[in-house]
Amino acid sequence: MNTPELTSGQKEALEALSSNENVFITGSAGTGKSFVLNHFLKTQRVAPPVLASTGAAAVLVNGRTFHSYFGLGIMKGGLLATINRGSKNSRVKSRVLKDNTLVIDEISMISGDAFYAAHKLAQIVRQNESPFGGIRLIVVGDFLQLPPVTPYGQKREWLFMGDLWRQLNFKIIELTQSMRSSDEEFVGALSQVRQGQWESEVDTLFKTRVSKLSPTFEGTILFGRRDQAESYNETRLEDLDGEVLEVPTQIKKSRGVQTEEDRLIGLTPLPPVLKIKIGALVMIRKNDADHRYVNGTLATIVKLKSDELCVRSLNGVLFHLSKVEFEVLDGDGKTVAKIVNFPVSLAWATTIHKAQGASVDRLYVRLKGLWESGQAYVALSRARSPEGLFLESWEPQSIKTDPQVIDFYNSLDAKV
Repeated sequence: MNTPELTSGQKEALEALSSNENVFITGSAGTGKSFVLNHFLKTQRVAPPVLASTGAAAVLVNGRTFHSYFGLGIMKGGLLATINRGSKNSRVKSRVLKDNTLVIDEISMISGDAFYAAHKLAQIVRQNESPFGGIRLIVVGDFLQLPPVTPYGQKREWLFMGDLWRQLNFKIIELTQSMRSSDEEFVGALSQVRQGQWESEVDTLFKTRVSKLSPTFEGTILFGRRDQAESYNETRLEDLDGEVLEVPTQIKKSRGVQTEEDRLIGLTPLPPVLKIKIGALVMIRKNDADHRYVNGTLATIVKLKSDELCVRSLNGVLFHLSKVEFEVLDGDGKTVAKIVNFPVSLAWATTIHKAQGASVDRLYVRLKGLWESGQAYVALSRARSPEGLFLESWEPQSIKTDPQVIDFYNSLDAKV
């Protein structure tokens, strides 16, 4: 598979990334936000640190967490105590003084308090009253997909509603051309769902995808909860003939690291023990450097060895997979641990959260019981095409969007 060409929007984004401005790259699922960011980072002689909202997200982008970089921890003692503590931390001070540009992935998941604390801390350390002490910010994400992580019961505050966001004066690039699907009608329907608005044609399209789940469905079912997905995968694996091969996930901790092993594995898409059989359906959980497959490609195991898997994708292509390393980094960007196993997980079922960032070939979605704005859109937009999407049910009430986010994106459109 050849390297995808840049779209016109991605070329515009690269120009902005090559400037000295603060940049916000946004857009719907599958428009290549991460693709264009990685393209930019590869061109840099010294790439800036990449930060993410959660440990799991950080591992997937080979980065570190926003909280660890700025020494925020769990923000014990409140906002002022967190700022004071971080600004006196010698390691935090060293990296904040050294780095003049930061990349923040999945920006929508950063809470307002954490963002403000990092900004004030950087101002104090760098003795600079500019936003973030003059550090240039490149932020990437979609506020219509993932909401900020806030303590239970605390009011959600979107970053774009604060004065700090306005002061940063981002050059905003909104990518619109889908790289995941070439079906314009389907992409248009997903766009309407993302915006919380749909015409009767959209309603009709999704109703045509409603079907009863077959016990032998060869695709991935998205569940809201992890225990549901794990239980379904175990049942399907037991139904297969043959012996189970158990491959423990290896953990190579750096010297002195005290973090529990289960927590380190939980930061990756890998299970503590990979249980597989010949005939098992798996999802490849890493992009291939040669673009033969992507995170989310579904495949069936045809041969098993202790050091190699032979899998056949749903479109009939054979791949040989070796074990890979997922690195966990600390706030300084140093490796805390390397998590090693085959880059696959059982794929008869997964959670919407675990599927984030994946492009799935055949998908069965249960929209009932979803509670979060953008959650249904994230689930539906994992599919590459309408032919590969199957729904337990469909009704407009399944879709939850936050009016504040809709207003924000409408204001972007009005400026074009």
